[in-house]
Amino acid sequence: MNQPLRVAIAGLGGFAHTHHEALRALEATGVARLVATCDPTLTTLPHTIEEELIAREARFFPTLEELLSRTPDLDWVCLPTPIPFHADQHRQVVETGAACYLEKPPTLWLPELHQMLEVEKQASKATNVGFNFVGDPFRREFKQRVINGEFGPLKSVRLFAHWPRTPAYYLRNNWAGKRFLDGKPVMDSPIGNACAHFVQNLLWMAGQDCIDHVANIVDCEAETFRAYEIESYDTVFLKATLQDQIQLKLAVSHTLREDSAGEAQSDLELYEFERATIEFPTWRSAKIVWKDGSKSEELVESGWRDYRDVVRENFLSYARYLRGETERPITTLQDSEPFVKLCHDSQHSPKGIQDFSFERVKTGASGGRSVLGLESQMRNFCL
Repeated sequence: MNQPLRVAIAGLGGFAHTHHEALRALEATGVARLVATCDPTLTTLPHTIEEELIAREARFFPTLEELLSRTPDLDWVCLPTPIPFHADQHRQVVETGAACYLEKPPTLWLPELHQMLEVEKQASKATNVGFNFVGDPFRREFKQRVINGEFGPLKSVRLFAHWPRTPAYYLRNNWAGKRFLDGKPVMDSPIGNACAHFVQNLLWMAGQDCIDHVANIVDCEAETFRAYEIESYDTVFLKATLQDQIQLKLAVSHTLREDSAGEAQSDLELYEFERATIEFPTWRSAKIVWKDGSKSEELVESGWRDYRDVVRENFLSYARYLRGETERPITTLQDSEPFVKLCHDSQHSPKGIQDFSFERVKTGASGGRSVLGLESQMRNFCL
């Protein structure tokens, strides 16, 4: 019988909390166990968290450096940490010989990803990057049907995502909305962070060679805008040509919506094939429409119900890989390169980041900003 994998998680709050929840589910079945965690705010956290860690027999440290130096024989380290820390922390984990589960995005600066890929050559096991939706069995079944040619050649992949954020989103840490932090590129953006899963979905579905293949970028053109007072952009219109001449279009914004929905999120993935169109109106549901009407419309839903299922199942998949039951993680660092290139290129628009005209911007009670006519403009661009 396999011994539980020895796991450490960097962080206790924020998205690290979701990692702890997922690992508790694996602990319940004996797959893995938490042996250590770290957080610089440890002394200010509620006593209940400390009590829980003691009950789980997990050691806790103020820094990742101390955790790694004082916790031998780790099998796996989770890094649900701020994007600017990813490259250095990934290096630290690889140097210990432990496997690394790195939250998305690995980085948003292409030269840094290339540095990380050099470090990865020394890894004992391949790093998994947390682009979690591509691991959903219902999406992987779709991808296999694509590879089998059931829908005909893929012509285009498109994304509309209006995910409103208020100023609090950009004030939650010292890097949100930034292009640089202390002189180092961060390149935060809607497609690089909040909507990153959707962008990776497009690139992964467009990879035609095998189920794990992610399509490469041939060329990319973007126009970027901002309504908020930030360094980076909060709205992007982007088109790209992928390998096999597949066309990609996306329109993504963090501005408020003009209608009564206000801060409600709206998104749609659309895949145009020769014989059918597949729409994902939510991350966990899809609709197939056959162009010649020869088959009835097909509705399919994921068995994953919420984001706790998503992370738990991705953890379980990585555990299977570490135990030698599968050949590779769901998403490797190398698989992330087209995504990082797309985000990197979006920051180098020929016109630079443009401010929306004063006349179009309206500020709501929360301080959130909407842009007159933007949602229609976004839909017309990509749908």
